[in-house]
Amino acid sequence: MTIIYPIKRFKELFFRQNKKPVIFAVVALVIGIYSGIYAQSTGSYWQYDMGYGSIIEHKNGLSHLNTAHPTLYRLSYITPSDTTSRWKRRFNYPDQGFSVMVQDFHNSTLGQTIGINYHTLFYLFNRNKQHQLMLDLGLGFAYATKTFNFETNYKNNVIGSPVTIAPQLSLLYRLPIRSHWAINSGFSFTHYSCASFKQPNNGINAVFIRLGASYRPRPEHILYPPSKKPPLPGNRTPHMGIVAKLGMHESYPGLGTKIVYEISPYISKQIQPLGHLNLGIDLINSQADKTYANYLYTAMIEEPNRTLNDHKRLGLYVGYEHFFNKISCEADLGYYLYKTMDHYMDTYQTLKIKYHLKQSDLRIGLGLRIHMFKANYSTIDIQYQWL
Repeated sequence: MTIIYPIKRFKELFFRQNKKPVIFAVVALVIGIYSGIYAQSTGSYWQYDMGYGSIIEHKNGLSHLNTAHPTLYRLSYITPSDTTSRWKRRFNYPDQGFSVMVQDFHNSTLGQTIGINYHTLFYLFNRNKQHQLMLDLGLGFAYATKTFNFETNYKNNVIGSPVTIAPQLSLLYRLPIRSHWAINSGFSFTHYSCASFKQPNNGINAVFIRLGASYRPRPEHILYPPSKKPPLPGNRTPHMGIVAKLGMHESYPGLGTKIVYEISPYISKQIQPLGHLNLGIDLINSQADKTYANYLYTAMIEEPNRTLNDHKRLGLYVGYEHFFNKISCEADLGYYLYKTMDHYMDTYQTLKIKYHLKQSDLRIGLGLRIHMFKANYSTIDIQYQWL
């Protein structure tokens, strides 16, 4: 019965009258066929997990959505690490893979989400041990079957767009039981947000208890050499650069999606072999905020306040950037030195992922601006470092 129910849920979700989720099923099938062939020669493995969880009410006004315990179903194809990549050796030889996830909120307002996720499993202890404690970090996209609608689904105040960003974080313990099989258990955190591309965008968070199993068609025992910490370079002169960012978001339901652009000069200093400390300024100009500011000014019939009509923002941030081969991840904490619109908090956070072009000072990346648990917008970033 436990196995039949998830299969029925997949069938109900993928082949309902709304045909859009079929796209995810087709992609999953293509990945499955390719992976099944490729796994025969690489020692890759399959993993299936089920989760039972609870919605996190991270702000007021979400209690009407927290009416039942959500369930999670996830099918993963994972490739083990090799022993030749230097960046993998530095991080204890992590595994990498793709997942197809279905999350059912058991709530008529929220519906379900169907997503594809790329994730990395970091081994927290000796890589050669059979029993493993792992940290699973993933990022992908999901399709939400029920979104906000003024007429038919006005109670959904968390997701305004059917396409959402879907990061996930898991802590797993793996126990091998036979040469081909292992049992997995642990905890997972999931988040769905459209990054304010459409409002409302309060986002929905959930935490799960997970239980599953992994199957390896061709078991291979790889002896991983001890990981080595790279030395800190002698020349650690601070670097200077500038970042241009472009994104789109909506500030208030019904006002429309508009462009936002930023210019961010910064200074970077290497403090660890693979880590940099960054200090910079964000100059923010959002056309969606401009439209919202004009809307607020017009609504102030009795006592209009022209100072609230300024939509521009100026922020100071400090961040840490960690390097993984040609890719780096950065987390920033910022404070607004100037803002007149009070619907933003005084502090903000930014998550970035960058790709460093070979033999060039140019980087391209993606950024996500956050105010606590609420995403403000996502951006495409172009970074140039001249010193």
